[in-house]
Amino acid sequence: MRQLLRRMRREASVRDDVFYKQVTVRLYGKGVVERGTLKGIDIKTRPQLLACTGDLIMSRIDARNGAFGIIPESLNGALVTQDFPTFVIDPERILPEYLALLLKSDAFAEICRRASRGTTNRKRLNVIFFLEEAIPLPPREVQQQLLAFAADAYNAASDARLIANTADEIERNVCNLMLHL
Repeated sequence: MRQLLRRMRREASVRDDVFYKQVTVRLYGKGVVERGTLKGIDIKTRPQLLACTGDLIMSRIDARNGAFGIIPESLNGALVTQDFPTFVIDPERILPEYLALLLKSDAFAEICRRASRGTTNRKRLNVIFFLEEAIPLPPREVQQQLLAFAADAYNAASDARLIANTADEIERNVCNLMLHL
């Protein structure tokens, strides 16, 4: 991972009178979301670190359970604690969209499990071990092709769900009509 990601620690100067967005990362690849907004005076954990659009972020506590994602633009400048390490992605080596797709894989979750240390319920991601892990990385052109294929598959699945939902709705309407005959 070291060739793709660079650990980034941007310490924030938290002012008491300013409101700050806070970030959390959902389990099982469900993404990065706003945890809430707090006034600086109410933020007790220090230091606070800045999250920036396009960074990879992970929960050290729950990375082994799929708690990682890419910081969206809506959370640029939000605050995180040291338990949420962030990484700058090298776009020359890996397309950020390709990495975002990889984050949803069982293989990526397994990398995080291998890089986590501690007792059963207190395992935390060790960033050094995580960065030592390697993933097979195709050339950028192949990454783009795989992204296009994934987008086509996603669209086909969405179309299939829409058709199934429409069929279910038609069936319900027919059943309701039958009850009124």
